[in-house]
Amino acid sequence: MEVSGDMLCSVGREMRDYGTLVKAIRDLNIPCHIAAGGTMNIVKKDQWVKDLEEDGSIPSHITIGRKDFFELRNLYARSRFLVMPMLQTETDNGSTSILEAMAMGKTVICSRTDGQRDIIEEGKTGMFVPVGDVQSLREAILFLWNHPSEAERMGKEARKFVEENHALELFIGTVKRAMEEAVEARRRS
Repeated sequence: MEVSGDMLCSVGREMRDYGTLVKAIRDLNIPCHIAAGGTMNIVKKDQWVKDLEEDGSIPSHITIGRKDFFELRNLYARSRFLVMPMLQTETDNGSTSILEAMAMGKTVICSRTDGQRDIIEEGKTGMFVPVGDVQSLREAILFLWNHPSEAERMGKEARKFVEENHALELFIGTVKRAMEEAVEARRRS
């Protein structure tokens, strides 16, 4: 069996819980890149980077740093799956990153927040774990890492979901209908 993806990734900044992710994989030696906009040696560091440094050194198999759009696409392509550790939020933080990864045929492990429940279908396109639960996140990561065919199956379903529900043509059609309805409503008034 061919194993797809030699690493995992996590992407974005808003409402992310990277401390939980690092704790979950600290001793797993699974390569991970956190594409979170900053780098470890910039002058102004995000609070989560400071917190991780206070907890001890960040293991060498975990890298952190900004990726441009081309690099981000390559990161998704190289990764076996996306991990989206979230803080509790009522908004849909992380949706863009989740949909980008799914469009690349990647399954997603995501914290089950109030705001993140409309994209991932449990066991079909991804997996949910409780917010801040290091052990549950670790178990989900190990499951998908050790069952690459399952990660690939869910990734194919994720891609299908994006094609059927979030394709550019669907978005354009929705905007066009809204514009036509607005013009018609204005014309009538």
